[in-house]
Amino acid sequence: MNKRFQKGLAVSALTAMVVAPFAHPVYAVGTDANSNGLNETEESTLNLKKDLTVRDLDDANYTPETPNVTFGYTVSNGEAGTFTSKQDDKGDQVFQVKAGKDGNLVKVNGTVTTGNVVFTQDDTASKGKVTKDIALDFSGITFTEAGIYRYVITEADYTVNDNSQLTNALPQTTANKTRNVDVYVEQDGDAYKIKGYVVSKTSDSTGKDAGFTEEKTDGNVDPTKSSVYSTYDVTLTKKVDGVLTNNAGYSFTITLPTDDNGTYGYQKNSDSATTVETTNGNNTHTVTLAKNDKIKIQGLPVGATIDIAEDHVEGFKLPTITVDDQSKKMTNDDAGKKWKYSGVGSNDANNDATDVVITNKTENDSILPPTGILMTIAPFAAMVGLGAALIALFAKKRKNEA
Repeated sequence: MNKRFQKGLAVSALTAMVVAPFAHPVYAVGTDANSNGLNETEESTLNLKKDLTVRDLDDANYTPETPNVTFGYTVSNGEAGTFTSKQDDKGDQVFQVKAGKDGNLVKVNGTVTTGNVVFTQDDTASKGKVTKDIALDFSGITFTEAGIYRYVITEADYTVNDNSQLTNALPQTTANKTRNVDVYVEQDGDAYKIKGYVVSKTSDSTGKDAGFTEEKTDGNVDPTKSSVYSTYDVTLTKKVDGVLTNNAGYSFTITLPTDDNGTYGYQKNSDSATTVETTNGNNTHTVTLAKNDKIKIQGLPVGATIDIAEDHVEGFKLPTITVDDQSKKMTNDDAGKKWKYSGVGSNDANNDATDVVITNKTENDSILPPTGILMTIAPFAAMVGLGAALIALFAKKRKNEA
């Protein structure tokens, strides 16, 4: 290749980079307010972005815990082709793109060819989203010609790092799992250096992207094209039918989803919101509720369910239960001395928590009340007894006087 041709090719590559801002493709090497996303760079490392959207379907003001998942990324050589710069006021500009070379030498987050992005429960979501870098290091490649080289990065299905049930809460993306990374190289003396990057889902500037970022359809994040983790809420209300109640309260055991390190929002009545946690296989929470008490649990993964068990109360029969106003049936566990209902889940209605109401009633309101209730009516019973004794005494006195 003669020097004049080399110089011309270098000028062509640089021209592509200069023209690109007017077409607004994303150069994912930085964000300069004066360059519409284009920064010329000699850095050999490109940082792409990976977004994980985190949302609670029943309460937009609540941000659930980030799930423990790992996404894998692999870089390979792309095929020769073109990149079209779409411009509204000018004709399209088409640039020739070479096939990538030595893609197996590209490091992804420090690992050759394939690397990982790990999300954990310690990651705090900002405005409902956690963003991490995918660092692509091209320093291991020696370029021998100027031009635009295409590489392809592919996102693999995520893997779960604990026992969380995420199949429905975090669907695997089914579309747009690859990005083209076009590397701009020009001659610099006797060497060839990287001068910039273009990242796109397609072969033209309409597919611009900064990596694997969230995509929206009709204003909502599209779970087929983005990683979206969704949770739901449950409320449990304690009711007692009739005037009799148990002063000691009603004890419940709630079995939460299996998660080695789960944290869920928790609120009782109008008390300050707090959390309940699951640790190392211990995923139960106990609470005592009085008549008309209510608790709310938030951040439960969509698709996962919870179980509710109430301790037997002497003198009370099997409680009734409704889930979102639909009558259900509890089961009696004589051996464990509990009344149980399993499988409370999401109602698939946004902004509407799953409402569970459990109502207790005595076996017979006219019988001697159970322990805990006796003290509620004992004073009245004593007054009735005393009144009866006085009436009998008065009647006897009148008879003797007669």
